[in-house]
Amino acid sequence: MICAPIRVPAQVSERELVLLNFYRASELHGGLILGQVARRSRDPYLATELLRHSAEEIVHARYWTETILEVGGRICPVRETYQTRYAAAV
Repeated sequence: MICAPIRVPAQVSERELVLLNFYRASELHGGLILGQVARRSRDPYLATELLRHSAEEIVHARYWTETILEVGGRICPVRETYQTRYAAAV
């Protein structure tokens, strides 16, 4: 899906915005998955580490979001993420 930019400086292409949205969605998806696994964990140490990693992924998603907005792009829904690609390969 091509995401039409709101305002994109010349140095950021539409293709680059698509990639930025892909990275953003992948980080968010990963963080949410890790959070779900942590919620189901019965081991306190494992749950803590999973939550730590989940939070880190969510922060990365925030950074990608801020970057997209700073270059004049728009946040677009993305169905395919790293995780969906991995799942399809498995």
